[in-house]
Amino acid sequence: MSEEEITPQSQFDEKYITIGGICATLLISRGCVLLATRKGRLPPPIVVPMGANELHLWERSKLAPIMEDWRVRLSKRRRIAEHFE
Repeated sequence: MSEEEITPQSQFDEKYITIGGICATLLISRGCVLLATRKGRLPPPIVVPMGANELHLWERSKLAPIMEDWRVRLSKRRRIAEHFE
């Protein structure tokens, strides 16, 4: 597959992010994402039923500024924590 080839999966991945994607990007737990959603710090996700489970998705464009702010705050906290180790 060439780099220029656009697949449905690449289009999907470019438009949406899952809880797993958020966790991997910010190095946080799933519970942190779910808590932030419950407390209104993240917009409500798109919920896709998958049998007994659910897939939670967000539009990347809507979540990007929130994730950047969260990343900055986490970075500051982590630097402070390293200072005390």
